[in-house]
Amino acid sequence: MLFCVRAWGVAIERTVATETSLIVHGKRAGAPVVLKVVKEEGDEWRCGEIAAKFGGRGVVQVYEHMAGAALFEKLDPGEPLAALTLAGRDDEATDVLATMLGRMAPGDPPEGCPTVEQWGEGFMRYLGSGDERIPHALLEPAHRIFRDLCLTQRVPALLHGDLHHSNVLSDRARGWCAIDAKGVVGELEYELGAALRNPVDRPDLFAKLDVVERRLDHFGLGLGIDTSRARGWCFAQAVLAAIWSIEDGHAEHGEGALALARTLLDSSALRGDFLD
Repeated sequence: MLFCVRAWGVAIERTVATETSLIVHGKRAGAPVVLKVVKEEGDEWRCGEIAAKFGGRGVVQVYEHMAGAALFEKLDPGEPLAALTLAGRDDEATDVLATMLGRMAPGDPPEGCPTVEQWGEGFMRYLGSGDERIPHALLEPAHRIFRDLCLTQRVPALLHGDLHHSNVLSDRARGWCAIDAKGVVGELEYELGAALRNPVDRPDLFAKLDVVERRLDHFGLGLGIDTSRARGWCFAQAVLAAIWSIEDGHAEHGEGALALARTLLDSSALRGDFLD
């Protein structure tokens, strides 16, 4: 961290430690900045390189970056989009996400950027693990739908990879901006999966069929996406997210995602498009 602070001329004001990184709030040449230093190599290791590919279009500006660290603009006031949903303004929050996605115009993905097919390898890892906490009745159709959607993708491009209500912050000058880009190559409909299962700690708000369908309608109108494919990705990703939670040692974090998967599995729309 000290190397980046010195090399990038950051005057430290306060430091916050998270499970995966150190976040330094400070100033450079009098302007507020945020320095993120990732503790170990993982899906956040190239966060600066990935975010820089969006050129500030819907994503936080990147001033400097290297493997495992990046210097970003500080968003002010930096309130998370989740606050709108929690205040009963979910339609407004969904429209914000749709508008922001419409602004995001990434460059070519960096070399070695993972693809959604590679992320989907989690299904096979789980099947080989012997773990049985995810019911086969969810696992099998999710794996099949994920695989089929991968094979029929249209116009894959660089995606944020973890675009949800807590990774979108407000800024007085620039409006809403995404942070913490992970980076994955896939079609636009894939990107909606994380938003459809968030705010993550409130499944009572998102794991309802009417909420999913209303959100999909807003995304469809705002982005012109194929909502049937987005619905399929949402279901398959929900199960995959639960797998990742188990792999990370936090199985409880995946319970909301599984609740959403169960809701979708019972829906006539998903069954009509993918399972009947």
